[in-house]
Amino acid sequence: MTAQVIDLFSRRPQGPVLSAVPQPAAFEPVYSADELVDAYLRTVSSKSRADYTRDMRQYRQFLQTDSGLGLDVYEARMPHVADWKTYMLDTLESAPRTVRRRMSSVGSMYQLAMAQGWYNQNPFYGVKKPSEGSVSQYTGLSLTDVEALSAHVRYACDLRTKAVIFTLLTTGLRVSELCNARREGLQARDGRWWLSVVRKGGKDDEVEIPRTAAGYLLEEVGMRDRGPLLLGARGGALARSVVWRIVRSVGDQALPHLAGRLHPHDTRHTFVSGVLLISGDIKEAQWRASHADVNNTMRYAHKLKQLKSRTADELERVFGICA
Repeated sequence: MTAQVIDLFSRRPQGPVLSAVPQPAAFEPVYSADELVDAYLRTVSSKSRADYTRDMRQYRQFLQTDSGLGLDVYEARMPHVADWKTYMLDTLESAPRTVRRRMSSVGSMYQLAMAQGWYNQNPFYGVKKPSEGSVSQYTGLSLTDVEALSAHVRYACDLRTKAVIFTLLTTGLRVSELCNARREGLQARDGRWWLSVVRKGGKDDEVEIPRTAAGYLLEEVGMRDRGPLLLGARGGALARSVVWRIVRSVGDQALPHLAGRLHPHDTRHTFVSGVLLISGDIKEAQWRASHADVNNTMRYAHKLKQLKSRTADELERVFGICA
C-alpha cells in the first residue's frame, strides 16, 4: 500500500510516492485475567491485600454474574465500570466512601498494567467516583404508577408474580433477601404475618408482611411447610435474575413510559418513600429499610407530604393495593 504527500496550498502531489504506515497489530495481553489479578495483588502491601482481594472478587463477580454479561477484566469498558458504580450504590447500598475505595483499588490494577505494558486500556478512566452526597439514580414510583402497577399485577399476572411484586413493594426487601427467605420463616404472630430474613451483612431480622402480600405468599407456598419461600422452575430457590425479569416484564406492560427501565430497586425506593409518606419519620424509614447509616436512607428520601400512621397495612392502603 502506498501514499503520496499533497501540498496543502496547491493540492498537488509533492515528492516521491511513499509507503503507507501499516496498521498496528491487535494488542495481546501479556497475562491471562487470573494472572493479571494475581500479579497486581502481589504488588499490594500485606496489610491491604485482603481488602483489595475482596474488592477484586466483587468487581469480577459483577462483570461475570450480577450484570448478566459474562465479562472479565479484559472485556470491561467504561460503561461497565459506570454500571458497577451504580450497582454498588443502589443494589448493594454501599456507602459512597466504600465505593470510592473499591473503584480506586480495582482501577489501580489497570493503571499498573498500562505502566508495565501488560495491557493497553483503562476502563476506569473518565468514570467519576461518587461524592459523599451522591444521589441514587433510582427514584421510585409515583403513587399513580404504583396504582397502575398493582392493578395490572392483580388482574393480569400469575400468582408468583403477585407474590413477588406485592412483597417487594410493601416490605422494601432487597431481591437477595426475598430469594433467600425460607418458608419456615413466614409465621403469624399477634394477628400479623412476619418473615425472618437475613439482611445485608448476615444480620438476622424480621419483616412485617402486610395482609395482601402475605395472602399471595401463603397461596403460592400452598401446603409446603419448609424449604425456600419462593420456588424456581426446578424446585430450588427463586433466582435473583428471575425476579429481575419479572419486575422488568411487569413494568413494560403496566408502565409504558418506564419500558425497559423499571428495576427491582425502584420498589425499595418506593417503599422507603411510602414509609416517609405515612410516618414522616426518617428513623422509622431507616429501621424498616435496615440501613446501618441514616445517610443511606436520606439518599432514598423524596419530598413527600407527611401523614401520621405506623402500620404496614396502612402502606397498602396508601399505595392503593388492598385486596
